[in-house]
Parts: sequence; C-alpha cells; structure tokens
Amino acid sequence: MSESGKTSVAVFQKGTCSPYLQLGDRDSDGVFDLLTYSALSEDGETLVNVEDYGMDGQPDLILNHAAATASVFYQGTWYPVSGVGGGTPSVSIDGQRRPLKEVLEEIGRVPF
Repeated sequence: MSESGKTSVAVFQKGTCSPYLQLGDRDSDGVFDLLTYSALSEDGETLVNVEDYGMDGQPDLILNHAAATASVFYQGTWYPVSGVGGGTPSVSIDGQRRPLKEVLEEIGRVPF
C-alpha cells in the first residue's frame, strides 16, 4: 500500500529490478482495476508497455519504446498517438485532436 492508501503489486525482473507486471487498485475500492505489463530486454530496458484499465482483457494503451510509437484503444478502435517522445501527446479522433491524457481519463485511467 502506498502513502496515498492505494494498493499495488509488482513483479520485477531478476537482476535488473525492472518491473514487468503490475496490478493496481487505482480507486481504493479494494479491487484491482489496473494491469500493466512490459516486454523487457535482458538488460532490463523497457521495450513495450501495455496498460489495461478495468482489467477486462482489452489493452487500452500500448507504448512501444523501441519504435517510439503509442496507440490507444478508444470506442472499439485503435488510434495512433502523436507527439510521443516530444511535445504533448495527442490523438486525432473523428478529425478532432484531443490530448492523450483527456482520452485516457475518459476510458478509465485513474492517476496513481
């Protein structure tokens, strides 16, 4: 449990102590509602991060560090994220550019 009262569990890569699986209770209701997992190199470098809000089995955000790209799953469709690695990340949905943070909060991401 963190100082904020939120609970999380993590699994770390042996030797590097890099996290590659995490469960979190972001709304402090006693039920895990966030799953994140990563693909790591042998050196513990994060290659890909995946976030699943609500733990429904559908990834909501994929960050590909190796390719410097990201995608968000919004209303049944994958959208590429612009501004990854510089600038303010945003998503173009139905011709409207929206901040990534706003889209993630709408689909259930709760800050930790």
